[in-house]
Amino acid sequence: MADHSETKASSVSSVGSNRIVVMRLSIAVWVILVVILLGLSFWGGALYNNAIRNSSIKASVIANNNAHRHYAVGLVVYISATSITISNEESNFNQTFAITTKTLISINGVKATASQIQPGNIVLIQEDKYNTADASVVLVNSHFSG
Repeated sequence: MADHSETKASSVSSVGSNRIVVMRLSIAVWVILVVILLGLSFWGGALYNNAIRNSSIKASVIANNNAHRHYAVGLVVYISATSITISNEESNFNQTFAITTKTLISINGVKATASQIQPGNIVLIQEDKYNTADASVVLVNSHFSG
């Protein structure tokens, strides 16, 4: 009978040690999974940060390319096929811009020519990106006068 109780005690201790081994393996698996998850999260965050940084760099480059674009609003005092002079109320002096073959002219949203602009019209002129003495766009709109 003593042999039977010893066998029972050794099987209980082996079941207990098996549970400890399984529990340690389970904890090890969870630790590995958490480490992998943290690594993936860090990697994803780094990729996201790179994407945000790159898009903000692109936005600042675009903004800088357009930052030097200037506009002038004024009353037309002289117009010819090759130039337009406006009286600029903000700066209190006349500004003259060259009209080139690349200049877009629009009257009330309709494509026009320089000969259709009259002295006394109020215009908005966008300076050329590369040569600020040239008019890139000349807009004449009846709404400009108020």
